[in-house]
Amino acid sequence: MGLEDLALKTKFNVRPGWVFKMDVHSFHTQTDMDGDNPTIVAANTSLNNSVSQSNSLGTEYDLTLVHKYDANTKIAAGYSHYESTETFGLLNGGASTAGLGANDDSDWIYVQLDTKF
Repeated sequence: MGLEDLALKTKFNVRPGWVFKMDVHSFHTQTDMDGDNPTIVAANTSLNNSVSQSNSLGTEYDLTLVHKYDANTKIAAGYSHYESTETFGLLNGGASTAGLGANDDSDWIYVQLDTKF
């Protein structure tokens, strides 16, 4: 079905060695789920139902703080939030109305150490 990621990214230098980044991603299928490609939609049992589908899979928001520790090491900490759609739930959770409950939003945090040798 293809995946499109439309992204808007920005970053700010907080102080020397520190960068704050904000990203927004809008995820879509390349296939119009309501008719451009009925063969793909009909073949996928999770989409073969009476619920009207968009090609939107959801939106992700990322906040990241990066510290350049030294010339070879960066430390990054971040928070991400993903808002899913009904189409994502059906693709992720399976056929019929059971998949409609599989579109819960997600949140996660991370810490990353990037060292070059």
